[in-house]
Amino acid sequence: MHYILMTSRQAAKIKEDALSESKTQITTYILVSQKEKLKALSGKTRVPISEYLREGIDLVLDKYREELHTQKFLPLD
Repeated sequence: MHYILMTSRQAAKIKEDALSESKTQITTYILVSQKEKLKALSGKTRVPISEYLREGIDLVLDKYREELHTQKFLPLD
């Protein structure tokens, strides 16, 4: 198991960045084991679970950024 340790300054920066952009609420389901691991990580690092979820979403969006920027054209026939 790996843990990310950060200084209080880094945690404050994450919080500041998170507060600077408006947010919307979504509902989703995760595995109980995922929630337990996130809770443990959050407890050790003092970074909110929601921050880790947003970071995970950013990683997925970055991974598929080409898909986001590729225009799909319909055939002209």
